[in-house]
Amino acid sequence: MEFQEFAKDDKVEHPTFGKGVVTAVLGEGENAKVIVNFGKEFGEKKLVVRLARLKKVSDRVKLESAES
Repeated sequence: MEFQEFAKDDKVEHPTFGKGVVTAVLGEGENAKVIVNFGKEFGEKKLVVRLARLKKVSDRVKLESAES
């Protein structure tokens, strides 16, 4: 089974906790965990990716190089 990969600063949505931002990714593959900040109402949650039913809303913002 394939799991969606997440990275720090990805915006996500959870069916119970609503919209949040990934603040950390721990591990890889089916046992990977993410820490997501869901704001004032739910705060930070540590979730197992394969169980969390998270949907990626948008990728992290990629900063342009200042050397352009």
